[in-house]
Amino acid sequence: MKNRPRVVISAQLGFRTAQAALYRRMFPRTRLIISAGLSEHTEEGLPAWRTLQRRALLMQADAVLVNGASGRKYLVGLGVPHERIFLTPYCPEIARHLELPLQRPAELNRRLISIGQLIVRKGLLPFLDALSGWLQRYTETSAEFWIAGDGTLRSELEGLSIPSRLRLRFLGDIPYEKLPGLYAQGGIFAFPTLADEWGVVVNEALAAGLPVLGSRYSQAVHELINDDVNGWTFRPDHPDEVYAALDRAMSSPDDQLGAMRSAARERVRSLTPQFGAECYAAAIDFALSSNNGHN
Repeated sequence: MKNRPRVVISAQLGFRTAQAALYRRMFPRTRLIISAGLSEHTEEGLPAWRTLQRRALLMQADAVLVNGASGRKYLVGLGVPHERIFLTPYCPEIARHLELPLQRPAELNRRLISIGQLIVRKGLLPFLDALSGWLQRYTETSAEFWIAGDGTLRSELEGLSIPSRLRLRFLGDIPYEKLPGLYAQGGIFAFPTLADEWGVVVNEALAAGLPVLGSRYSQAVHELINDDVNGWTFRPDHPDEVYAALDRAMSSPDDQLGAMRSAARERVRSLTPQFGAECYAAAIDFALSSNNGHN
């Protein structure tokens, strides 16, 4: 090869990255950066041989990219030095979401919205169970939940036995360019995932001014949401936590929800594609440094 790459960036920790690591060994002047989209929770139950394989691969990397603190903790546990780990949160384009008005009509303040695949991993079944239980307690209250997306779980979700005061609306797949308009029609964004390395819908919802009622098994929620400031967090496999967070969200006064909308937007205003590029650039500069102790 006449022009060999100075830096190779490989995503995930499979065969493709093993090839990149071999290339780095064959051509020591080339640097290897591994982008590891993971968290402690997404990697639970990994076979021992996979853990050993990952440890061996990661030791070949000059820098490792990971989304958040949970992923960093996982990497440190595999022996990756702190200084080689670079946090690179997902930074989608949110300019149109930032332009949406923060004020919501009172009737929208507690309208729940969810956007994503309708699959078991997204945690909608246990969340709807908690929401139904909440309505059974508050017999004078109704709730509205708009669900955008499609998947194998849709027919089961549509067939659930739910309280008559819970109005579910299934919107199907929404074109990306129309998503800001959907966020503008909601009051609270629900993200009860059972496992997600990140969750860009959390960025989008916050930019649109929606407090997030979200699972701590999403790194986006873990990194971006402060309880009772710009959202409410829970572990989706702990029904009491789901119920408590849901109760706090649905019982929040209008003025508190208004303040949370402002806090939501401010939390992600700086997480632009430019910021994401700067995170990558910092990792590349480090990898190219002759003083990083990995040659």
